[in-house]
Amino acid sequence: MDNQTKEPKSHKESITKMFLGISSMKNKLVLKGAFVGFLSGLVVISYRIGIHNADILRENIRKLVLNEPKFLILLFGMVFINSLVITKLVKAEPMSSGSGIPQIRGRILRQFDYNPFSVLFKKFVGGILAILNGFSLGREGPSIQLGGTIGMAVSKLWKANKIEEKYLITAGASAGLAAAFNAPLAGVVFALEELHKSFSSSVLLISMVAAIIADFVSKTVFGLNPALSFTLIQPIDLRHYLLLLLLGVLAGIFGVIFSRALLKISSLLDNIKLKVFLVSLLCVFLLFWFPEVLGGGHELILENIIKEKQ
Repeated sequence: MDNQTKEPKSHKESITKMFLGISSMKNKLVLKGAFVGFLSGLVVISYRIGIHNADILRENIRKLVLNEPKFLILLFGMVFINSLVITKLVKAEPMSSGSGIPQIRGRILRQFDYNPFSVLFKKFVGGILAILNGFSLGREGPSIQLGGTIGMAVSKLWKANKIEEKYLITAGASAGLAAAFNAPLAGVVFALEELHKSFSSSVLLISMVAAIIADFVSKTVFGLNPALSFTLIQPIDLRHYLLLLLLGVLAGIFGVIFSRALLKISSLLDNIKLKVFLVSLLCVFLLFWFPEVLGGGHELILENIIKEKQ
């Protein structure tokens, strides 16, 4: 009789301890995710400031050369030096090239590994120099990789296990996107849809914490306004909804064409040794012929929004 009563109690105690242990682990993971979100916010807003100033500097150089053509040689000198530095950075750390999202996705799937501290530095510096040269490089992919790599670095410093590392990388990527556009919800949705492609309460929790903290850090520096503020002057008439469907179809078609062309051109340029310098020369030509296509395009969208409001 005594043995029968003791066994259920011990069984209940073991279950209680297991749930308490899981709860404690989640609490610690959330705290780590908050720390990753804070660091990601700091790094990504620094990157935003860097590429914004690079855009301004490139435009100022364009105006300077237009007024004083003799400064064209200085422009070519800057482009040449930047191209050399970018090439060396990419050769030293191939994982710092590209948008950065495939690298984070691949790391979460444990398909490859890389040195997070090396990638952080080279991605940060290389991205700003690439924008200065006029490369069509936005903030989304690099910010996601910077944030995810911070999560990876924190997990290595804390000697986290494989599951914790996956969560911290996800939290960092979510925080990076949130800080890049002052959009925490977008960061959380990206973590669930793109990185994990499934719903998980743990992923949702740690991504939300990291994204909200990164968004707070970003808004402390850039203000409360969204990165892209769209306002409807008047509601869209129902008869125009068909045009919205057509717009969606066209956007999808051109998106596929652009992605395939990007991959094709990238594979063709792999065999060219001076590809960075050649692309930079093309950017110099576009700088005076069609400067709107250079950079990430964020400033161009903002200009159009301001014109619409006026």
